Amino acid sequence: MSTHHQPASVLRIIAKVLLHIVFVIAAFIMAGGIYFWIGWPVPAREIAGIAVFPAALLLWFWPGKSKLIRRIGLGLIMIAFFAVYYTKPPASQDWVPLHERRASAVFEGASVTIHNFRDAEHHSDAPVEVHWRDQSFDLSEVETAELIIQPFGDGPFLTHIFITFGFENGEQLAVSVEARRVSWDRFQPLGGFFRNFETYPVFGTERDLIGKRLAHMPPEEMYFYPLQLTPDEVRSVLEDLLRFSTDLSETPDFYDTLEESCFTGLVNQSRELKSRIPSWDIRRWIPGYALPLMRDHGLISDELPLEEQEMRAHLTNDVPHPFSFETDRDFSLYLREQLGEEA
Repeated sequence: MSTHHQPASVLRIIAKVLLHIVFVIAAFIMAGGIYFWIGWPVPAREIAGIAVFPAALLLWFWPGKSKLIRRIGLGLIMIAFFAVYYTKPPASQDWVPLHERRASAVFEGASVTIHNFRDAEHHSDAPVEVHWRDQSFDLSEVETAELIIQPFGDGPFLTHIFITFGFENGEQLAVSVEARRVSWDRFQPLGGFFRNFETYPVFGTERDLIGKRLAHMPPEEMYFYPLQLTPDEVRSVLEDLLRFSTDLSETPDFYDTLEESCFTGLVNQSRELKSRIPSWDIRRWIPGYALPLMRDHGLISDELPLEEQEMRAHLTNDVPHPFSFETDRDFSLYLREQLGEEA
């Protein structure tokens, strides 16, 4: 046989393989989308989601004269599903008390007032006491920003990142981008890939956001890293995050474990941070790699060896209850005095 037709045959084989790969990926996303579809009864959607993937593969790959018709039908069903899936808005739900209200900001010159600013009191042996208020800040006085890294399991994905801003008068404003929750007991992190949660930025006191981690038994590990930003750059980051939260208070959007997670949410929504971290650096998608990523791109100092820097940034676990301090400022000052005490 002539080799003249071989390139065309190879291209057909490659096209078929690619088509099968695309279908398998689409079937997996469809199954996950059904499994985590908000608004459907939990047992029904989970059973349906588990059944859809093998059923779709069976219909697609089963030989026979009807194979072409089956594949066209599956393709049309998937197109209809994804048309609804990627356009459906987040559903209103009964949120946990810590996530009941959304923060929004009103700017007036250099001043900003944050509505639904959170100052919750966390206990290891009692329910959380949630307090909301309006809180004003002078943005011309913001000076510093620190990245707080909180590993909570084995592996680089099991890490939470949030940021805290320091002002001339000693005040601290903590910001955490989270997945909005309806339950603390039933939480499936995989749902972050399948439009199961809303993106939920929290603006609050350090005695709330840090105290929440300290109230765990045992307390969560935390590491504090100053960001190498000028006061003007810090202000730009803070203003962008405030506008991001305000937009979400009007038009909620879905949390995405890769593109809109605790870390990528901070980076993507801040023009200053986004401009400093290249989109091609895949470490930006993995919270556990935040420290080396930001060291490499000049956002965190790299003067010390990594291991020594981590020891100096570590917060000791034996911190008194945050609300035992007279003010949040006193608590914040105490925290920074304890950093690296175990080094």
